[in-house]
Amino acid sequence: MNQDLRSFVREFEAAYPDDFLRVFEPVDLQYDIMALVLEYERRRRFPILLFENIQGHDMPVICNIVAGRRSLAKALQVSEMELSDVYAERLKNHIAPVFVPDPPFQEVVWTGAEANLTRLPIPMYFPGDAGPYLTAGMLVA
Repeated sequence: MNQDLRSFVREFEAAYPDDFLRVFEPVDLQYDIMALVLEYERRRRFPILLFENIQGHDMPVICNIVAGRRSLAKALQVSEMELSDVYAERLKNHIAPVFVPDPPFQEVVWTGAEANLTRLPIPMYFPGDAGPYLTAGMLVA
């Protein structure tokens, strides 16, 4: 399995347009993103949400990538029927890391004073949170 986030997003949006939502309106990082996620959860829907216009930032935010069975199955490249068994099996069989000598994420490198996480559009989800945080980073870890 070799896929990157951009290709996954393109393929998922093409295959399941009703489960993919692009938000073009300006969005504040403080609570707006989670408010929309929670509204869809209340409706028992779990679309991938791509926020194209984050106030104060020039990069988008994507969320809910694996919030639903359909998107998780697509990410794992299995059918929804196979998802539980394949997911359980893959948890037992770790994939060895692969060294990539010239990865594309190094096209923009910040050093010194530029290396400041507040430059990234990291959301604040709930009023009780101590600060902004990356939820996808927790999933990958």
